[in-house]
Amino acid sequence: MNADSVALLFCLGPLLACGETELAPVIAGDTGSIRVLASDMDTPTTVAVRNGIAWVPEGQFTHFPSLGGDGAPGPFQVRSVSLDGDGIRDTSIDLPAPDFYPKGIAANLATGDLYIGSILNGTIVKVPNASTLVEDEVFLPAVPEVLERGALGLRVDNKRGLLWVCDSNIGATPARPGGTLVGISLSDQSPAVRHKLPEGSICNDILVDPGGAIFFTEAAFGRIYRIPPDLALIDDSAQRWLDDAALAPPMPGQLGANGIALAGNRLFIANTSAGTLVRVDPSAEDPASTVSVVTLSENGVSPPVALSGPDGVFKLSDTQLLVVENGLGGSGLRRLIEVRLDSE
Repeated sequence: MNADSVALLFCLGPLLACGETELAPVIAGDTGSIRVLASDMDTPTTVAVRNGIAWVPEGQFTHFPSLGGDGAPGPFQVRSVSLDGDGIRDTSIDLPAPDFYPKGIAANLATGDLYIGSILNGTIVKVPNASTLVEDEVFLPAVPEVLERGALGLRVDNKRGLLWVCDSNIGATPARPGGTLVGISLSDQSPAVRHKLPEGSICNDILVDPGGAIFFTEAAFGRIYRIPPDLALIDDSAQRWLDDAALAPPMPGQLGANGIALAGNRLFIANTSAGTLVRVDPSAEDPASTVSVVTLSENGVSPPVALSGPDGVFKLSDTQLLVVENGLGGSGLRRLIEVRLDSE
């Protein structure tokens, strides 16, 4: 076959531009199905993947005294879950007692290290690659000069040498209201930059896109903020990027926009109290015009299923997401699920 024949095949292929060999980008749609990977967890919160295994902190928030709990949680841990459907594995990570209450987890894909944060006191611990033991020297102790409230969402940004942390708190006594996105140096744990949110905000989860822009969710009002790449290291540069009813909590005092991931050229955001997964086109001039709620089925069930307190969201592929259901809403299910999205 000569070169002209090869070029003709490229022109005829439905996914290829004439004379080019790259496939057209996958666009993740707003319909899909659910596969359960783990169930009956103790208020799971977020998820990270390391070496092909999902790691899910159990926050045990049902024990929070200020949320009506008994104040007597069991040992805090991060559970490991198989991605092939075999359920919860025997291996886990034990976390400090007695009041760690984990929320956010992030994997450093360059090193394999895991970082896990405490929503209650702001401590962040580190678990080295191929280990399930927390390092003896805490990555970040409970230091108000770095985090004033607690650690919610975490995200590693290797290009900038930072661990981004949502400094907020839910259910603490005494209350410590407010929210700030803080960039903490991976090398010396010093605060490199702070992006403060308006009064009453809850900074929740974080995404760094391939171009270096930072998106993060705000849960009290249901908003998404964005920081352009060139402003990431300049204090208080976060810009309110999207307000939409689909991201807002259904009632005051509930939680709206939470976990966030970029898959198939679309943002997917969990709305915790609404029990939904929301899709947005981040490249649109008017992102609000592209907002849609993802319709999900489970075991062929119709009408579509609602999620039970969707929390952390993690991209597996252009059409696959991991979503943590914390059980604090809806039917009370506490699961790690895989969402398989249809493509447009």
